[in-house]
Amino acid sequence: MRHSLKTGLSNFGILWAPVSCARSPRRIVTRMGSTVRRIKGRLLLPNAHQAAHMKIRKAQPEDHQALLGIWEQSVRASHDFLSEQDIQTLLPMVRDQALPGLEVWVLCDEASAPMGFMGLDNNKLEALFISPTSFRRGGGKAMLEHARVLKGELQVDVNEQNPRAVAFYLSNGFVVTGRSSTDSQGLPFPLLHLSEARRSAA
Repeated sequence: MRHSLKTGLSNFGILWAPVSCARSPRRIVTRMGSTVRRIKGRLLLPNAHQAAHMKIRKAQPEDHQALLGIWEQSVRASHDFLSEQDIQTLLPMVRDQALPGLEVWVLCDEASAPMGFMGLDNNKLEALFISPTSFRRGGGKAMLEHARVLKGELQVDVNEQNPRAVAFYLSNGFVVTGRSSTDSQGLPFPLLHLSEARRSAA
């Protein structure tokens, strides 16, 4: 029995060796510092003192093993509705389909160690996972802001059975626009479809 990637991916808190986060001139890197930065005409504000030294960079193939580890740690910490068999079924799908197929960005700490990641498909946020050791440090909000800079208003599907994820997105400007009683494979993991409430022009 196969699981939809939505079940194991589209929710805050599940996730995927430290890998270098060194700057490359061809990578867009967002640094959260004590000063305000403007990227593509939009302001990036520091989310919290704890987020001051985080940075975000484009994932590379050599990151995938570390990100898969974050995914597994996070899913075990936050997705208690998934059985061990569910997790083991999802793991190769994350490794072989999601990580290579999405536009993946890595959240790094001040030591350049990955602490989370997100996966984008145009303006659809298909994955946003933070390592359990990095919960509540502002990383999720920082990645959302980076995604907005890149893609504009975002959409995301969230497991209804993950109330922490639902609360996170609602508190960050998303609204529920629909619901599916099963995931895309017809399995009993309801999904909430969320979009960002349209922001008024400055």
